[in-house]
Amino acid sequence: MNDLISTSQSIVVSDNSAYNTIAELALATVGTKSQRIYADCYRRFARFSLEQGNNPENLNPLEIMAYVHSGDYSQATRKHHKAMLLTLLKVATIIDASYQRNLEALKLLKVQKTEAKGKSKGRPKLSAGQVENVFENVTGKGAKLLRDKALLSVLFYSGLRREELRLLKWADIDLEARTIAVQGGKGRDENEVEYAPILSQVAVDNIAAWKEVSEGRVWFVCPVMKSGKIGADKPINVKPLYELCKALGFAPHAARRTLITSGLASGSSVADMKKVARHKNESTTLAYAEVENVKDAAARVRLGY
Repeated sequence: MNDLISTSQSIVVSDNSAYNTIAELALATVGTKSQRIYADCYRRFARFSLEQGNNPENLNPLEIMAYVHSGDYSQATRKHHKAMLLTLLKVATIIDASYQRNLEALKLLKVQKTEAKGKSKGRPKLSAGQVENVFENVTGKGAKLLRDKALLSVLFYSGLRREELRLLKWADIDLEARTIAVQGGKGRDENEVEYAPILSQVAVDNIAAWKEVSEGRVWFVCPVMKSGKIGADKPINVKPLYELCKALGFAPHAARRTLITSGLASGSSVADMKKVARHKNESTTLAYAEVENVKDAAARVRLGY
């Protein structure tokens, strides 16, 4: 069957060769410019399925919808994710007719409305005082407290996205250079690397404190048991990360929005914040710009005449 694959996009999402074959055939049905986005979606769904203890090859429609609703995305983005996975199921049905019922069920399932994104007005950011409160209100002790402060530091002072944080490795962090290597970020090839700065000494200190008790481990954010003992050396699941942020009064992406919006409002150039945010286009960075006070804006404006 692999002889039929005409796409140059080759992905390996798990040890499940059957799922990989379906995914590669699905990629061959879309345009070259879209293949990277589709491949990223299929790879993330496979990871999600495996984390739930399931087999991605099953392409269970309920699990697909659970994945679609798992991220901090707008409704339009969620619908796009569903459409990409619908393409995957259509290809699977061509290969194996037993997938037909899954395909029909997925067509009937609706994407839930969300207020996570949309107009700028509906995208909450935190004030400086609220960010301070987040770190002051972190609960727990021992390894859990150190881990949570470190991961919050990466969210608020490096602007990593939720999945980028979850898959971060210690080898990617250079505390001396105050940079984080982000591999395969949003809209990027799996092996493409970009660098995010660590924009606070407090964040550097928090990460260093967590590193002291994580010596010899591969993954930056790993599970911590109720006893305070560090768990298996593997990425944390999505649910505990969301629960931590929710308990502190924000969604994971709000930290990234706070960093970019605050940087722009403080007078940082769009070019600089584009680099910090690792956006492909300045228009994406500008979407985060908010001016709340015209007097403050006037004080920052410099005319050349």
